[in-house]
Amino acid sequence: MRLGLGFTRHQGCAHGALKVGAICAVLAGGFAVSDAHAQAALVDGPAGGETVVRKSVALGAAAIIQPKYEGSNEHEVIPIPMIIPSFVETEDTPDGIFKEVRQRVTFRGLDEIRIRAFGGDHFQIGAVTGYITTRDQDDGDLLKGLGDVEGGLVLGAYTAYTLGAFTFDAAYIDKVTGDSAGPQYRFGIETEKQLTDRLKAGVRVGTTFASAEYMQTYFGVTQAEAKRSRAGLPVYRPMAASKTCSFPSAAPMTSVTAGS
Repeated sequence: MRLGLGFTRHQGCAHGALKVGAICAVLAGGFAVSDAHAQAALVDGPAGGETVVRKSVALGAAAIIQPKYEGSNEHEVIPIPMIIPSFVETEDTPDGIFKEVRQRVTFRGLDEIRIRAFGGDHFQIGAVTGYITTRDQDDGDLLKGLGDVEGGLVLGAYTAYTLGAFTFDAAYIDKVTGDSAGPQYRFGIETEKQLTDRLKAGVRVGTTFASAEYMQTYFGVTQAEAKRSRAGLPVYRPMAASKTCSFPSAAPMTSVTAGS
């Protein structure tokens, strides 16, 4: 069984009609189901008499707790089911393709899933993908009359460099579908410590710098929106700014592995 629990406090760095300030968390849990017959037996492979050894399938679920919209002090829970097969391709190949995928993919949030393309323990370059959810004007009283902001697919890139016990990273992400929102630039420093064979703790601090277009989309209020706003919001045109600053709360991020 694998369990993970982490909390990150996001302190608002932007000010305006819609202010930022939220606590986000990712909860995950799961268990592995082994196929005893398939694990014990070797079956004929697709070519050359190669054999395939099937080991297990990891089943689990994750839940992302995040603000209902940028600047909200209310939160929503987004459940994510997980089905991760784990097997080796041949009897002579201990590390299968799914293990390689798990080693290359890092989940930092629904809108930031990192996929390492090059590098290893000390230096990495890779792609970023994810999804930004739709902001519905019914999500909060302050949004009524402003209209919806359609969510969309996120694409980008990241790089990371590890020096001693600390990893420095930077990422560029942009929403490429849905309503245009402009790019974001994320910078962070993190460190991890292996407490036991099955317990690891980590701490991360960082900030997100958003373009003027992004700030206008999610925090600004146009003249037309101000006229429609049921909350009486004034016209607000923000500039590019650091919209969130993340720092660890009292509980560090942890990862616990139990069983195989």
